[in-house]
Amino acid sequence: MRQQISCGFVPMVEGLEHLDSARLFARYWTHPDDLYDQARHKAEKCAEVLVPDRIDSEAIVGAYVANQVALASFQALNTGLRVEIRGMFF
Repeated sequence: MRQQISCGFVPMVEGLEHLDSARLFARYWTHPDDLYDQARHKAEKCAEVLVPDRIDSEAIVGAYVANQVALASFQALNTGLRVEIRGMFF
C-alpha cells in the first residue's frame, strides 16, 4: 500500500507540536532504502511557514545564507544576528 505525503494548513500552536526538529534540520533528506520516506522528508524540509501579519523582531535569532556573497550582504545590514553559511539544496 502506498504511503501518503501529507501537508496542510494548521494553527501555529498545533503546527509547532507536529514539527520534528531532527528531520527539519537534518543535513540530508535522502533515504535510498525508503523512497516514500525520502519524499516525505524532502517535503518537510521544503515546507513553508506562512506568517499572518508580522513576526516580532525578538523572535528572529539568526539567519542562514547560501554563500560568501550573501554573508557579506547580510553582515552589511549590521543586525547583530548570528549568521551562518549553509549551502542551500534548491
